[in-house]
Amino acid sequence: MNCVTLKNHYLLIKENLFLIIMYFVVTVFTLIMQFRNFELFMVCFTIFYIIIFSPTIILHYTYYLQAKGIKIEFSEDGLMVFEGNTLKTIKDEDIIKIELYMSQSYAKTGYSTGRYPGEDYYYAIIITHSGEIIINNLLYPKLLNIDRYLNLSKFEYITRIFAFLP
Repeated sequence: MNCVTLKNHYLLIKENLFLIIMYFVVTVFTLIMQFRNFELFMVCFTIFYIIIFSPTIILHYTYYLQAKGIKIEFSEDGLMVFEGNTLKTIKDEDIIKIELYMSQSYAKTGYSTGRYPGEDYYYAIIITHSGEIIINNLLYPKLLNIDRYLNLSKFEYITRIFAFLP
């Protein structure tokens, strides 16, 4: 079953956690060394940190809200979507197209270049003949490999700076 778990959250934000830890290490180091312009350094560093990580925190929270309570399972025929107690089966031939929204670097290379924490976030909108639109996001670990499970001719890659959910 492909669902949102604590492990998925950790896998997604482990690099960000490392940067947060480094921020506190640098802060403690500057306190110990008592640099001359410590206050200026801390103000600049904090502003930089807020500018870099605020969009990432917002992205992660909106992705979490969207994915809460939804489980997706890939099968030979297509997708099985469990939302609460209801099951929707979407066959491969019912899918009109799949739009993948992601950063330019992720679309070209298949992985984040690490220049910005928000590059790791992307999502897919699956449009079916019955008009259903399923928004899936990378809190599901197998979305990274969605093209291996479904027909490649139906994919459309749309690049953005930030992959905010619609």
